[in-house]
Amino acid sequence: MASQSMPAPRAALFRRSRRHARSSPVRARASHAMGLLLECDGVMVDVHRDAHRVAFNQAFQSMGLDCAHWSPQVYHDVMRGGKGSGEGMIIAYFNTVGWPLMVTEKDRVGYAQELHRMKRAAMKEMVENDQVEFRDGVLEFLDDALSAGAKVGLVAGTASAPDEHVVDMVMRKLGSDRASKISVFEGFSNGEGVEEDEQTKDSEEVLEDVASSLVAAAAEKQRKLKRNIARQASEGRGWSVDPNLLFEGEGISSDWINAVAQLQLGAELSRCVFVGAHFRPLKAAAGSGLLTAVVPCSNNMNGAQPGVDWKFDGFGPGGGLAYDRLAKMLEARNKTV
Repeated sequence: MASQSMPAPRAALFRRSRRHARSSPVRARASHAMGLLLECDGVMVDVHRDAHRVAFNQAFQSMGLDCAHWSPQVYHDVMRGGKGSGEGMIIAYFNTVGWPLMVTEKDRVGYAQELHRMKRAAMKEMVENDQVEFRDGVLEFLDDALSAGAKVGLVAGTASAPDEHVVDMVMRKLGSDRASKISVFEGFSNGEGVEEDEQTKDSEEVLEDVASSLVAAAAEKQRKLKRNIARQASEGRGWSVDPNLLFEGEGISSDWINAVAQLQLGAELSRCVFVGAHFRPLKAAAGSGLLTAVVPCSNNMNGAQPGVDWKFDGFGPGGGLAYDRLAKMLEARNKTV
């Protein structure tokens, strides 16, 4: 499947790796080594199935809703009707199965917001206690890449909010030896919500006025966060911020991928591979000309991935993605260019 040029979504910003925590940014020198960008939230961990979904179920249990338990399939279906937010997912679910008898119609919004607050608290506890497991085979894949001298970077925040600190958990669980060899780049997302390309609209337009207010609140939170990061950069706290990447909105652009790969990771674009699990970052990587491989997570295992060069069901033997296979794919692609 040939890589296709695609329009770039609006750019986010990136942060420097912890091993480059200096007061002034340092540009990496271009290298002939393979550059390997891995999507943290879908490739390293299945953040939807093993974090967001589990935290929702813990919130239901805490509220005494023993009959409300989201299997991976139910979670996937609720994502598609949730209009891109956690509260929207809760509202869509209870609109379908029926609201608890003690919740009046006028109390539904507040009830959904309280459930979502509890869900976020449950996820925070899971992440702080390193309770989200790595995907099967990904550590072996990563170790092979590091042993071969690949320049490895994690693209964080594609399916989790910055204050959920999923990438921090991943780096802790990797251990100091691995973590010291890996850079971290962050692109902001809308957290639990389904990507816009996969959304379907409920026939009743799930509480449209509530959804609009939630989107506005999220946008304001994003603006405040970006202002704070820019302030930290100006005070010399080790952040590297490119003002040209500070666009309003979410998503990762092809320009963002190019900047990360060449200026931060120090890899030639022709020697760089992006391994992702979600449509938006893969689209951006394909648009930048990188070799792309998708290892879908549970919520989009059967989804279409237009423009992606290769698709694998997992890592390791039996048709899964392995580093030596990836290196051969890159070599073959460059011979035909």
